[in-house]
Amino acid sequence: MAKGTQAEWMTLFSQQHTSGLSAAAFCRQHKLCPKYFSLRKKQLQWRFPKSGVVRRAAVPVFIPARVTQPTLQPLQLRWQSVELTLPTGLPAQWLSQLMKALIA
Repeated sequence: MAKGTQAEWMTLFSQQHTSGLSAAAFCRQHKLCPKYFSLRKKQLQWRFPKSGVVRRAAVPVFIPARVTQPTLQPLQLRWQSVELTLPTGLPAQWLSQLMKALIA
C-alpha cells in the first residue's frame, strides 16, 4: 500500500498499536515494508496518546457551529498563536480554499 491515503495509513498505525504486535511483525502479517511503514508513521506524525484517541499531532479541530442571526462583524480565525481577521462578504469558495490550505 505504497500510495494509500492518509486515513488508510492512520488506520494501519492504529491497528498495529492495538494488535500488540511489533511494527515488524505487523508488517510481515500485512505484507508491508517495515521501513516504509516507519517512514510514513514519522511523516504523518502519528501518535497514540494515553487517552487512546488516535490523531495527528498539531491538527486543528473544527467544531460545527450554527449561526442563529446574521452578523456583520469581521470573521476571526484562531489557531495556536495565529489570529486572522477577515472582512465580511468574502466568497465562500475563497474561504474554503484558505481553510484547506491551512490544514494541508
